[in-house]
Amino acid sequence: MNFLKIILWPFKSYLRILIIVAVVGLYQYQSIRIDILAREIRNLESIRNQLKNGTATLQVSIDQLTHINRIEKIATERFGLIAPGRDLPTLVIDKYEQEDTTSRELELAGMR
Repeated sequence: MNFLKIILWPFKSYLRILIIVAVVGLYQYQSIRIDILAREIRNLESIRNQLKNGTATLQVSIDQLTHINRIEKIATERFGLIAPGRDLPTLVIDKYEQEDTTSRELELAGMR
């Protein structure tokens, strides 16, 4: 029995050292992996913030382009449309009365 303990003693020590090295290695691997994932999260948050800013900018542009005053201005200038409730410009034409052209011609000739 003593002989067996003497032979197995170095293997037990190596096995203990191997387990310790494996545990420390796994801990280091997890630490490195966590750092990589944290960096990726920061990059993704930065991209998300940029997209949010871009979305806000686009929303402001949409609001400006779809504002009723702008649409009304374009409809009036380009298409000649008039908004409801606004006065239409009117052209008044007086009643046409036909004159006797012969008397007018005689007046111009100095005969009347």
